[in-house]
Amino acid sequence: MAENLHIVGRSSHLGVIQKTYNWQVRIPKPRGVQSPEWEEDLLLRARSASIPGSTITTIESMFMGMKQHFAGNAELEHTLTVEFEEFEDQKMLKFLNDWIRTIFDTQNDTLGGGGNYVTKADYCVDLELILFASNKEKLERKITFHNCWLQAVAAADLAYGDAASVKYSTTFQWDYYTIDRA
Repeated sequence: MAENLHIVGRSSHLGVIQKTYNWQVRIPKPRGVQSPEWEEDLLLRARSASIPGSTITTIESMFMGMKQHFAGNAELEHTLTVEFEEFEDQKMLKFLNDWIRTIFDTQNDTLGGGGNYVTKADYCVDLELILFASNKEKLERKITFHNCWLQAVAAADLAYGDAASVKYSTTFQWDYYTIDRA
C-alpha cells in the first residue's frame, strides 16, 4: 500500500512526457507572395514557437459587500511568435521581406511606398504547428492557426563580439485556431 504513494507507483500510467523540441511549423506559401525562396527547408529553420493560450474573463457581481465571480467570455492571444534561424543563403531574409512587401511595400519607388491592392486571401495562410512523439511519429493532434499572416519581423541584432547565429523573431497574427487530427 505504501508503494501507491511513491512517485513511480502513482505516475507509471502517465506514459512518455511530451518534449518541447519535438515540433515543426508548416507555413504554406500565400498565393499573393511572389518568392522563389519558398521551399520545404524553411520549416527546418524555425527554432522556437508557442502553443496558444487563452484566458476566461471574470464577471464580478457584488451584493451587500460580498463578491461573486462568474466565468465570462474567452480571450485568445491572436498572435504567434516564431523565431527563425538564418543561413548564409539568406532565404529567411528574402522570404520574410517578400511576404511583408506583399502586404505593404515600402521599397517600391514607383508607388512611393504603400499598401498593395491585395485581398486578405492573398497574404493569409493556415499555419500548422505539428507536434511529434519521441519516436518521431506525429502526435494525434496538431494546432492550425487560421487566416494567419506575417505581422512583424523584429530587428536582428549583429555584434562583432558575439559568436551566435542570426535569428529573426517574427509575429504572426491569426483569427482563430483549431486543434485538429494530425
